[in-house]
Parts: sequence; structure tokens; C-alpha cells
Amino acid sequence: MGTDAQRILFVRRRGKQFEIEDPKPITPHTVERLLRALISLGAQGKSFTPDHLAADFGSESSVAQRGIRQLYEVISQTNNPKARTFFNQWKILFGEVCGYDVECQNEKIKKLAEHYGLSKATKPAELLFAVHTYYAVFMKFLAAEVVSSFSPLAVSTIKRCVGAPTATELKREMEQLEQGGIWTQLGITNFLEGDLFSWYLAAWDERVAEVIWEIVKRLDEYDPSTLSVEPTESRDLLKKLYQQLFPKSVRHDLGEYYTPDWLAEHVLSELGYVGDPDKRLLDPACGSGTFLVLAINRIKEWFAEHRHECGYGEAKLVKKILRNIIGFDLQSISSDGRAHELSHRVARSAALRPASRTARLSVRFDHDAGRVRRALLRFQAGDGQKPQDRRRRIYHPHGSLGQS
Repeated sequence: MGTDAQRILFVRRRGKQFEIEDPKPITPHTVERLLRALISLGAQGKSFTPDHLAADFGSESSVAQRGIRQLYEVISQTNNPKARTFFNQWKILFGEVCGYDVECQNEKIKKLAEHYGLSKATKPAELLFAVHTYYAVFMKFLAAEVVSSFSPLAVSTIKRCVGAPTATELKREMEQLEQGGIWTQLGITNFLEGDLFSWYLAAWDERVAEVIWEIVKRLDEYDPSTLSVEPTESRDLLKKLYQQLFPKSVRHDLGEYYTPDWLAEHVLSELGYVGDPDKRLLDPACGSGTFLVLAINRIKEWFAEHRHECGYGEAKLVKKILRNIIGFDLQSISSDGRAHELSHRVARSAALRPASRTARLSVRFDHDAGRVRRALLRFQAGDGQKPQDRRRRIYHPHGSLGQS
């Protein structure tokens, strides 16, 4: 890095190439980035990077190969009513989301099964559910580690699970995680609400315990201080892993398409959304939440420019973000993944102290289309005014709600 006391220039080496960023003004954010980069120089262990995580947890890794096979065996063999109910609910959800018959065998599913060391006669629904469950468990651990790295009061969930002496004790740690864990301690009450991928607790056995232990032992090799070096790098951790676990052709069959950042930025600019925290933004089909994350970035930039004149501090800014940045999605795995990203963004907006009032993370997963429509109407109505009176105050990436 270099500085002239007014601006900071960051230079990063990637492989054999050097990337030189444009000079940035000295702000609390750029100074924080500099300090975290200096801290990371003394990292003890692997760095949290997309390439490292893809190598250790992606589809070619032994952790994923063995873990997905064992989860497939457990969901295929269990008779536990709760686990079966969650699985059947997931099958209904997938039919509503993409019109994809998850019971139907096709060549792509056969190749996916073969890749994970399963026979071509593998049950498609159970296989997809096992892959989604593996990804969801990994995501929850990573999200908990991100949040605990910002909170002086938190104890690493990964460390507690690694230290669990028995499978029974490990299950207790996972139950605490699935019930909200660190997010509940911080006043965020719906981070894991209604999660279908917690079925494995009801069907718990030695195979499930082995899958969890394999994941946490490998994650324990990473240095949590490297999670926060630069958010623009950490934001793609989950996306790259998920894309490795599912071939593009399968993801497209399931109705999953990712909006590139440059296009989302362009749409937000065309809408005239500059990041005013008092403006409400809704993406009613948020998927992985690209628009929501970029909106929070704009809010942070807006606050950096207006913090001395807006009349409020970072604590109130976080409340405004939680209230005004809203996303709905029918697909739980993608929206839960971006909920992790949003928790990272919100965590960086203020020090994470236990909240005096409960906050609700504004990413919602709901498979009931009627309930989603009613929620959209409530959003549109806002603070009690009729929907048509608030249309000019509402932004979302597909046009104003009043015109939808």
C-alpha cells in the first residue's frame, strides 16, 4: 500500500500479476481495511479464500464426496417423521420454485450421482436434498465464524464442535446452532428460521456426526482473522463453492441464474438508487441477493459522505438497513446463503454488541406464494399509508411496486 496522508493506494498480488486499485480517500473504512490486512499478515493457518474453500469443500474434495454420500444414505434410510416431513416439504417447494420433477431420472442427475460415487440408480430427490444439506451446514458454520470474528463476546462455533468429546455433545452444539446460536445472542431472531435443512438432527446417527466432524475439523485449519481482510473478496466464498457442487446445467434446470454484479449495479443506477438509508428497497425474487448486497454497499458509501449531517450514528444506520433492505425468495438455499453475506455486511456497519432490541434480518424465505403476496402488500403499505401513497419512496430492481 501507499499513502500521501489524504489517499490510500492498495496493491495486491494474484499469482504472477499485480492488481493496482484506484487511490481511495482515507476514511474509517479504508483505515479498517488497512489494519485488517496488516493483522492477516500474521495469520496462523489457511486464509478464507474462494480457491481454498473450493479445494477443501468443493465437489472434488474428500469432505464433500464422503459427506454427501453419507447424508444421502441417511435421508434415504431414515423413518424419522420429522426428517421425512422436512424432506417432503422440500420436494413440494422445489416443484413450486422451478417446475422441476425431482423424482425424475435424467442424464444430468445420473452424472451428478456418479460424480459423488453413487450408482446411476440413485434417487434424484434424495441426492439433491443431500447436496443442499451439505452446502447449508457448511454455510451456517461459515456465517457463524464471520459474525463471531466481529463480536468480542462470541465463542467460535467451530471450536466448540471440534472440542465436542462425543457424538451426543456434538449434536447439542448443532442444536444450539440451528436454534439461532450466535445470531440469537446478537438479537437477530430469524437467521435460521424455518430451515428445512436441519432435518439431520432428527435423523442423527454416527454417519451424520462423522459428516459434521469432517467439516469442522477442516474449517478449524483456517484463520478467522482472514475472513474480514476485504469484503469484496469474501463475498464470493459461497457462490464459488455452490457452483462447484452443482454443475451449471443442473442449476439452470432448477431455475437458478445469477445476476452479475455489473448488471445489478447498472440497474440500481438506472433506478437512481444512491444508497439513502431511508429509502426502502425490495427484491421480491432475491435469489442469492446480489441487488441487496450492492444496495448495502451504496448505503455504506452514502453514510460515509453524510455521517456528519444526517444526525445519526452507526447503530441507527444498522436498524435502517434491517428495516429498509428487503428480500423475498421461494428457494431457501440461495436466500440463506445470501443471508450469510448480509449478516457480514451488517456486522461491518457497526460493532456487534448484544442488541437492546431484537432485530430481524431482512431476508425472507417462504414457499407460500399467497403469503409472499400479502407480505409485499404490507411492505408497500409501509407505516400505515395506503400503498399508492408510498410508491415514489420504494425501489426494487424490477421497477416500482406500483407498476408491477
